[in-house]
Amino acid sequence: MRSVFKKRLLTALLVLVILALIDFGARIIGPASTNADGIYSPNAYSDMYLPDTYGHMRPHLDTGMPNSSSENPIPIRTNQFGMRMREVELQKKPM
Repeated sequence: MRSVFKKRLLTALLVLVILALIDFGARIIGPASTNADGIYSPNAYSDMYLPDTYGHMRPHLDTGMPNSSSENPIPIRTNQFGMRMREVELQKKPM
């Protein structure tokens, strides 16, 4: 009974150590979205979002986000609902 408990405890501790190492490594690498100075700035893209909302993009948005790996910006287009997909058209059946 004690050996099963010890195995589970060691497994849990091993998982915690692995997660801590992953977190530490991610913090060393830094945030994925940084500006030219290397500082993360969430306000740089605030014009793409609706005011007083969390994560709701503006409808009919057609812009680009800078791409650090190439010169071409990443295209961002939204439909009438502010979603990054094609326009949604409902076909109603005639009555």
